[in-house]
Amino acid sequence: MPSSKRIAWIRIGKAGSTENSKLIKAWLDEAARAKLSLGYARTNCTTRPADYGDYTECLYRKGDAYFRTYYQHQRVQGTYDRYSLEYTYYVETGSESRKAQYGLEQYNQKLGS
Repeated sequence: MPSSKRIAWIRIGKAGSTENSKLIKAWLDEAARAKLSLGYARTNCTTRPADYGDYTECLYRKGDAYFRTYYQHQRVQGTYDRYSLEYTYYVETGSESRKAQYGLEQYNQKLGS
């Protein structure tokens, strides 16, 4: 955030990856286990259909802090009518209040105030 020089949130991951799905899931699971060991509680975990696949998103909270994991796989068509799987995944961690304040600061900056 520009006003306080503190991070509102950070997201680490990849979109359209062709990496090994078991390694991706292991990375996400290990990140979630680490947060659980720090006192975070899982508040929500949903799996829903998406275009040509499905996605899973889990949310963990500890006070104002949050941690989110996201995993999506989808089937994509390549050349010569071949299909393969692509994965989009990330972990995101941050503060709900600082994220909301960051959004307001960006909005006001665009308005010029």
